[in-house]
Amino acid sequence: GACHEILARRTLFTSFTLLAALCLVPLPALAHPGEFERIEILTQRIKAQPLNPSLYIDRAASYSHDGDYPLAMKDLERAALLGDPVMAAFELGLVHARKGERAKARLEFDRYLERFPNHARALEERARVLAELGETDAAAADYERMFAVTPSPNPGSYLSAAKIFVPESGGDLTLAL
Repeated sequence: GACHEILARRTLFTSFTLLAALCLVPLPALAHPGEFERIEILTQRIKAQPLNPSLYIDRAASYSHDGDYPLAMKDLERAALLGDPVMAAFELGLVHARKGERAKARLEFDRYLERFPNHARALEERARVLAELGETDAAAADYERMFAVTPSPNPGSYLSAAKIFVPESGGDLTLAL
């Protein structure tokens, strides 16, 4: 009797506590909209402001991040027609790099960096492309410049930079660092 009632209440209380705790846990999908939601939001903004090239660039970045390169390219072409083509060059470089089109990526990063020579992310992305093209001296120069203009570089950037020197250090990453 009494033991079963206490056990039933304790089980009910435990179940209720667990349910309440689960309700308090934020869902990742609700905390940060995914690329699909971001694309939908940008599409609505483009409908309201169809002549704003930066919206097309932002949506292209989401398409590219999601792996939809044809739609990303279409938006970047539209942005280049509506505004300054250089403003689309960085994202074009990223699309080409993701597609494995290193020479095209380099041209776009070169074009962007002519206008914005201290853009840290463009320097790092071009350094990666240059390293993949076997141009280690140019890649090292971009990494050095990127580190010089970045107050708190990502630790992974140091590792990426060191990897271009691994062959010169006999394959020893610690010597490269």
